[in-house]
Amino acid sequence: MNVEVVLTFEEEILRLKKALSEKEKEKKSLQRKFKAEQDLVVKEQLQQELTSAGDVIIGLREEMISLSTGGAKLYDEPPVVKRKFYWRKDLELIFEPLLDQLREISERPRVLEKLEFDIIFWERRSRELKSAIESLQRNIHVVDSSLIKKDLQSLLGTALVRANTAEQKSSLLGNDLLSFEKKNPIWSTLGEVFSTIFLRIVFHFFIALFVAFLVYQVIRFLSLFPIFILVKNNPGETVFAERAIVVVRIVLGSALALMTYFIVLYSFSE
Repeated sequence: MNVEVVLTFEEEILRLKKALSEKEKEKKSLQRKFKAEQDLVVKEQLQQELTSAGDVIIGLREEMISLSTGGAKLYDEPPVVKRKFYWRKDLELIFEPLLDQLREISERPRVLEKLEFDIIFWERRSRELKSAIESLQRNIHVVDSSLIKKDLQSLLGTALVRANTAEQKSSLLGNDLLSFEKKNPIWSTLGEVFSTIFLRIVFHFFIALFVAFLVYQVIRFLSLFPIFILVKNNPGETVFAERAIVVVRIVLGSALALMTYFIVLYSFSE
């Protein structure tokens, strides 16, 4: 009948330290062989072994820290939230003013969301690090090995610094949140929506429309000259020519007006 041997905290730390020391020696030996080796195939194999040894060393160190802190992480940062936009490039350029204003309108809730997210993260980190400090302090008192005590005290110093940093960041972010809410009340955001949509975007739209209308009228005015000349030189025999000029004027004027409209809108995005 097999009896499972339960190691004490100190015995488990010593076991991990021994494994870590052996793996570090193995890595140094592999590094020496790698530098001296000339065969590319062998060097590639040695590189793979070096990578594997490095991964094991990292794992052993993380296991020692986790065991010493009661499972809490000493090194952690808030994840970066990535936002993706799936818009066609040309349409984005044409409607850039609209997109810019929509981003500005949505800025307040996005800033609030980011602040609240970071506050929650650093408050949780503060609690985790306080738990790690308590665990480290208990473990320092139960071990007899001076070498292990030294390592635990080093981890304790790191945990204390990071716990203090987490508390400071949580406090500063809380102040930033209060300050932002005072400077950017909801009524201000609604007023910005009104001024943005009805004053700027609509203003740009009507300018583009007006310029397009002017271009069409210029084409229409210019088309009167050939009609005037035809009527003057051949009175009563210009019906077909007048109709052809009118058709060309409508097609050309409409195309140029539409092109002008988009060019003007595009110019506002620059």
